[in-house]
Amino acid sequence: MTTMYRRGLLKGTTAGLALGGLTRPAFADAVPLKLWLQSQWWSDDYAAACEKAIGIKVQNTTTANNPTTFSKLMAGGGRDVDLVQIAGPFIPPMADKGILQSIDLSQIPNAKSQYPDFAKPDYVFGKDGKVYGVPFVWGYDSLLYNADKVAPSDSFGVLYDEKYKGHIGLRDDAFFGLSTAALYLGKDKPFAMSSKDLQDVKKFLISKKPIIRTFWSTFADVTTLMKNGDIWATAGWLPIYWVLKQTEKMNVQYPVPKEGAPGWVACFVIPKETKNVAAAYKYINWMLSADWAMPIARDRGYYSTASLGVATLPAETKQALNIDNLDSLMKRLKWSTFPPDLQEWTEAWTEFKAA
Repeated sequence: MTTMYRRGLLKGTTAGLALGGLTRPAFADAVPLKLWLQSQWWSDDYAAACEKAIGIKVQNTTTANNPTTFSKLMAGGGRDVDLVQIAGPFIPPMADKGILQSIDLSQIPNAKSQYPDFAKPDYVFGKDGKVYGVPFVWGYDSLLYNADKVAPSDSFGVLYDEKYKGHIGLRDDAFFGLSTAALYLGKDKPFAMSSKDLQDVKKFLISKKPIIRTFWSTFADVTTLMKNGDIWATAGWLPIYWVLKQTEKMNVQYPVPKEGAPGWVACFVIPKETKNVAAAYKYINWMLSADWAMPIARDRGYYSTASLGVATLPAETKQALNIDNLDSLMKRLKWSTFPPDLQEWTEAWTEFKAA
């Protein structure tokens, strides 16, 4: 596998970009580009930087997770948005249903700088052979814990350990919540479980429900919960670890568990009804540029799917993110695939939460 570089982190503040004094250019498109983007990849500072760089006004409706976004689009929600972020495995079912526009990569020059693993991977194609998604950022979800409260561990078992009762938080996401438990239970196909395996995982989670303090949905929610000591451990994201360690100076750990960690790739898709396609292409191109890739890596620890911006990363960031040795990391990841029956997964997660 070709060595790839982690995406740069965005703090969600003015750090790193010094954008506080930017004014909106008079040439900016009058009609804003409407996004559905998760909170960790969005900030007003990024919106201002994008507008200054390419003259595109952007408005974001924050999304919670991939299954919810998928369900909304499949139900016709694409009429209300121009550009949507979603995990790679969700793209083919939408493309084959005809609810996405195919993408002309010649309109996105920075796509030529994508690492080979992200240049036209299988999951961006529909049955018609056309491209329907553009990967822009990748990473992995893993065990995050407060080392002042939790004993050293390299297992997701921390999340289900009785001795941490009342101090565990889980992300409210059926896709990764169920697959994380499946990894811990040794299921061979954590993203493609049989109905029996899925029910086994659900029963296991229900048995551990008393341990769980809360479910969280957003970056802000979980960082606050960890910082305040309300929870000591969760299955979390790289930027949560990064911000808590680098900014809050907490003694947190983020090992790749011995069971493996779920790897993911976030992509942009364009709904069929979108009229603002030219602006969507400009925005995707900007998100693959150094203007976004460098700060998102430096401030939040994410990896861009393109090489632009790597040369400008601070040396300490390159070292902390293990930029030169990502092949070994990626071999330890369990790359997500689309569940055989997403509705069955959603129902299992709902039943677990309601138990």
